Amino acid sequence: MQAVVALNNGDARKTIELLKSALPYDKTTTLTIYTRGTALLKAGQGSEAAAEFQRILALYNLSPNDILMPFARLGLARAYALQGEKPKAATAYQDLLATWKDADPDLPVLKQVKAEYARLQ
Repeated sequence: MQAVVALNNGDARKTIELLKSALPYDKTTTLTIYTRGTALLKAGQGSEAAAEFQRILALYNLSPNDILMPFARLGLARAYALQGEKPKAATAYQDLLATWKDADPDLPVLKQVKAEYARLQ
């Protein structure tokens, strides 16, 4: 919880540090992996963030309904974009938009995703 508070307060480095003790539990929860990935993304560490989001997506077959799966796709797209990997970012955004194809088009997060994807073009 302290890591989430630190992240919400904009302290990505502290979040990363606090989550070091959670590494042994990463196999049991996607929340710590997602929080670490988000902190790495905010710290400008795109390749490390991408690795964390890929770890979540690798668990898809075990937990396809995990609420963090689509957000891991979004994090991965943003991490690729941060690295300048436009084709990989575009593919990740396309995968996410395909997942959310039936979502309410007025959802703020969906509008944000579409705008980010459009900026890649």
